[in-house]
Amino acid sequence: MNQNCEIARDLMPLSVDGVCSEGSQRFLDEHMAECKPCQDYFAGMKTGILNIKMEPTQESKSLKKSLRHMGKRFKALWITLTALICAFSLLLAAAGINQIVLHWHSDVPLDLYNTRITSTNAYASITAACQFSPMAYIDHQLEKQIIGNTKENLTGYPEAVILTYTLEYYPNQAKDYTHGSNCLVTVSDYELCHDGTKLYLVGGYGSATAEDGTPLLLLEPGLPVSEVRVKAGDAVETVYVWGGEFDILPEELDDYFYPPSRIMLRSDYEEMMYDR
Repeated sequence: MNQNCEIARDLMPLSVDGVCSEGSQRFLDEHMAECKPCQDYFAGMKTGILNIKMEPTQESKSLKKSLRHMGKRFKALWITLTALICAFSLLLAAAGINQIVLHWHSDVPLDLYNTRITSTNAYASITAACQFSPMAYIDHQLEKQIIGNTKENLTGYPEAVILTYTLEYYPNQAKDYTHGSNCLVTVSDYELCHDGTKLYLVGGYGSATAEDGTPLLLLEPGLPVSEVRVKAGDAVETVYVWGGEFDILPEELDDYFYPPSRIMLRSDYEEMMYDR
């Protein structure tokens, strides 16, 4: 390549961009008319396929490496996040299945329950003993139906209540509520009181102090109980009607005529204090 070729190739970019002077363009044209290598070089430049290799700079190498590193970290983060979401979903599904299994209940015929109303103090309790399994878990749902002057109101009070205890058997919880050969559950707990012959809802509480300084809990009767029902599935059994019998277990009174439980009806306490 002679000196004219070098000058011509220096002018070629200006010619491609259209900014070459008239004299320079004339020189370039006359040279390429006689120089085949410069013709090929110029043709390659104009078609954009001139093979001019450029070495990547250090900045471009660093940027490429950083992007590749960030891609790996993002991929690892995405895999971790996906695994956590899958694990959480499986946990929720397992918890849901566990709740369904544990809270599945079945109806047991009422004739397999022995329901009793008993009392050892002013409180009255309703218990249901089942004979179908010594290892079972039975629970109940309480429905209170307040009634006025209707034929279902046997109390003679303006208002009364009908209590319905729905018994439910949860075999998959299998809690040990064994009592002898039966499974025993108390379906009323501090809800009922009695005056010796009739049941009432506990309407309130009071307190007093016995002669020996022991505190007394005084119960105040609330709504009278017209009827107590026990339900299992579609079967319903009435276990008490107003004025009906229930088991009042005898208890010894202390020297001051207080029950050992220290729980009394307020009316009994006031009558006792009046007699003294």
